[in-house]
Amino acid sequence: MNWKQLLTGVVLGAVLGVASTFFLFQGRITRLETLLTETQIGSARNAAKKNDNKEGGMRLSIGSPHDGDSTDQGLVVRGTVEGSLGIAHLWAVVHPVGSTGFWPQVAEVIPTTDGTWFAQILLGRPQDRNRAFDVLLVAAKENAHQEFVEYLRTSKQQGSYPEVPLPSEVVVLSKVTVVRR
Repeated sequence: MNWKQLLTGVVLGAVLGVASTFFLFQGRITRLETLLTETQIGSARNAAKKNDNKEGGMRLSIGSPHDGDSTDQGLVVRGTVEGSLGIAHLWAVVHPVGSTGFWPQVAEVIPTTDGTWFAQILLGRPQDRNRAFDVLLVAAKENAHQEFVEYLRTSKQQGSYPEVPLPSEVVVLSKVTVVRR
């Protein structure tokens, strides 16, 4: 086992909120007894943001669009997932570059049985032409998942979708930056 495989297990443990971390290693669920401080968990989350989760027993990616693509306001994001996140939920989230807020998109991302996934997303408001956006695939623990669901319900009722902070129980798994036409 290398350090990146261990890191993936630690991040999954942090996302799932378990005292003992479980991770996929060579196709088997393996248990690692560990006591992590909040600082170590935060460091693991930050490292995973840069890792794109390509190591360990799980692979997650955004296949389309690609970094730097110029896109329409509405688009379909596609990718693949191999392995399992356990009880975590996958979400597509949009982040306007230069902003502190995020927009959870339409609904939870549910991979198909062959490991592909897609999400319909909307990049900003009509006035956001030529603006850069980060498109994120995130793993959300149950509380964060419920925050996303409640945000969408409330926003739909109010007819307004304000930017919101990313919940603390979310880990960024993959990211591409695109520019809206």
